[in-house]
Amino acid sequence: MTKTLQERSWEALEWPKLKEKLADLATSVPGKEFCRNLPLADDEATISAGLQETTECKDLLEEEGDIPLAGIHDLREVLERAAKEAVLEPKDLIAVGETLRAGARLKSFFQQRRNVCPLLSRLTGPLSDLNELADCIARSFDPSGNLSDDASPVLRSRRRQVRLLHQQIKDHLESILNDPSYAQELQDNYYTIRANRYVIPVKAEARSRVPGIVHDSSLSGATVFIEPQSLVERNNQLKMAELELDREVYRILKELSILVADHAGEILADLQILARVDLVNSKARLSQIMKGCAPAVNARGRVRLLDVRHPLLALAREDVVPNVLCLGREFQALIITGPNAGGKTITLKTMGLCALMVRAGLHLAAAPGSEMAIFSGIYADIGDQQSIESNLSTFSAHLLNMIEILHHAGPGALVLLDEVATSTDPHEGASLAQAVLEQFVDRGALVLATTHYGQLKALPIRDSRFANAGMEFHTTDLRPTYRLELGVPGRSFGMEIAHRLGLSSEAYRRAKDLLGEEQASLEVLLEDLEKRRLVLSDEQKLLERLRKEAETMHGEYQERLAGLKEEKREILNRSLREITSLVSNAKGEIETILDEAKKDRRLERLREAKRSLDRLENQVRSGIQEVVKDLLPPQVSESSAPLPCRPGEEVEVISLGQKGILLEDPTRSSRVQVQVGQVKMTVGADNLRPWHSRSVPSGSSKPMRSAKLRSTAGRNLTEAVDEVEVHLPRSENTCDLRGLRVDEALDEAEKYLDRAILNHLSHVYLIHGHGTGALKASLRRYLETSPYVRRFRPGEPQEGGDGVTLVELWS
Repeated sequence: MTKTLQERSWEALEWPKLKEKLADLATSVPGKEFCRNLPLADDEATISAGLQETTECKDLLEEEGDIPLAGIHDLREVLERAAKEAVLEPKDLIAVGETLRAGARLKSFFQQRRNVCPLLSRLTGPLSDLNELADCIARSFDPSGNLSDDASPVLRSRRRQVRLLHQQIKDHLESILNDPSYAQELQDNYYTIRANRYVIPVKAEARSRVPGIVHDSSLSGATVFIEPQSLVERNNQLKMAELELDREVYRILKELSILVADHAGEILADLQILARVDLVNSKARLSQIMKGCAPAVNARGRVRLLDVRHPLLALAREDVVPNVLCLGREFQALIITGPNAGGKTITLKTMGLCALMVRAGLHLAAAPGSEMAIFSGIYADIGDQQSIESNLSTFSAHLLNMIEILHHAGPGALVLLDEVATSTDPHEGASLAQAVLEQFVDRGALVLATTHYGQLKALPIRDSRFANAGMEFHTTDLRPTYRLELGVPGRSFGMEIAHRLGLSSEAYRRAKDLLGEEQASLEVLLEDLEKRRLVLSDEQKLLERLRKEAETMHGEYQERLAGLKEEKREILNRSLREITSLVSNAKGEIETILDEAKKDRRLERLREAKRSLDRLENQVRSGIQEVVKDLLPPQVSESSAPLPCRPGEEVEVISLGQKGILLEDPTRSSRVQVQVGQVKMTVGADNLRPWHSRSVPSGSSKPMRSAKLRSTAGRNLTEAVDEVEVHLPRSENTCDLRGLRVDEALDEAEKYLDRAILNHLSHVYLIHGHGTGALKASLRRYLETSPYVRRFRPGEPQEGGDGVTLVELWS
């Protein structure tokens, strides 16, 4: 049977071989058939959906492992027999049940993951709900594949009756064998079955002495197998019981077969869906093996394949040389030249297979970012087309094939020609090849062609629709690298390869002389271009290696920087823990001093308590300064000018990023005392600057980062200082007692004065209002007895008048 042009092209590209590789990955017979009959889509939407299905399945495989595809059987023949009212065998019914279970399992699996794989969820959504039929079949058979006693009560009863009769017959046979009166007649002490009847072995000469029916004899004739007369009726009963059992088994299988026949259409439709899921799973596994990805597709004839590899080679091994293939953007035809066995034909097949794979929804063995055109026709003329039966030479066969392709190729077609117009006179062949290529391009087709013709190498110079590409070849050791270099024609290196393979030097030199001066000059020019290209390629590889090394070093630097930040954070946390411990201990001692002062309210005892608190405060401040000393490096001032601040003004401690009050004149000493919150510390004057000028200029990125680090550290330290202030209670110099009962107000006032003393307040305001005057009178009587109070007076009109009492405390 004559093959069509499409079939010949696909075989030349090894498309059937790739489909067979895909079929090997399927788990079911229907799935394998779907792989072998892989349909090709024509429109962009269908193709994109097919690629997305493969992507969803691949992502699912990589995330969760295998998809539950077990249990899918080829039921087409079974369903056909059921439709013809045939009684199905148990194995067939079990296969139906397992397939239905597989469908329900897959539907549930994808429905639970519909957010991550919506297309596969939509694909399995129409699967029928035949769980009742699946359950009925499952109940009817046991794990060994036989009908279960649960299939029907009658079956259970029939089996019980048969087992009982068997046992009765065996018991009777045992009694015969053990009867002494039969000892001389029996050939051996056992019983067996002949013609489905229980019999005993009797000596031939004694058969007349054992009443019964002879069913068989031994080969020697010395033994006859007799059914004892006393067992004939029971054997008959057993036979009848087994017939009844067979009828019940037939009835059950018939009923189940009818149920299957009633749902045959639904089951067949489900089988098609399950086969499609198996196909998608095979596509995803194929992509995993060859490390593929989904390309962008277009109907504009644009091809850009990045790091693409021949799919069959990518499936077989990992060390396949990747290449970049471009077509359709800046040129319509790519002429590939280079040495024999350098990879030209593989490049053609790679392009053709990628064009077919995209239409089939298969990922390409290419890098992300690749783009593939949708070709309506893919035609290839590759390999030896010689036909002895048709009396065609290689040249004639190729020429007829190209002519047929010319009749079909047009806009949207991809034409792949290997060694175009070869096997004839080189000059005629080159001219014929150029004419054919121009015809294809004129008709709007995209073309990849390999050749050794120098005339075709010059074609891109005259016609911008064409471009050159050459297969890389190391001239030093005459070894192909299989890399395709776009824009540069390749040399054939035929003489060099022949010389290396053993051609004599004399013959090699003679061949070089015969090449002709003009051709030799062209070869020299091409050789020079090849050398320069190799140098540039090596430099590019070096730059790429240096870039990767720089990225590695950058990553290591980032890791070290993160480690240093973590170490710094740990140091700060440890310092804060030490400060917290100091504060906690101080709080305990403060509470002890206050308790003692409250018990003994004499003025001298109070002053002693005050001095103790002052000493404790100095100890805490000294401890905090000791902890934070040298924790952060001081910020070196960029200017040697003196600090333009005077004592009492607000400044910023640069290394801490905190506001403080300058306590000493910076013009008299290089180190001055600053109060930050409640902590006094001594710092270098060059570590200070006016608070109003603390912002960092936006034009410098380094000071901004430093300020950010200092600010972070400063915030941590501030939290520590605030911890001191939280444990030493503070308040504003006003206490509002309005709205409280007298006893509540006195209690609140006492607590407030406790805090005021601790916070070194010299004057406080107690707001009690006018009211009936009871609260004011009681409060002032209390103030007269309080050891904290030096004197007090009613407020001035501007202070609130007699509704406020101003209290001066002992300092």
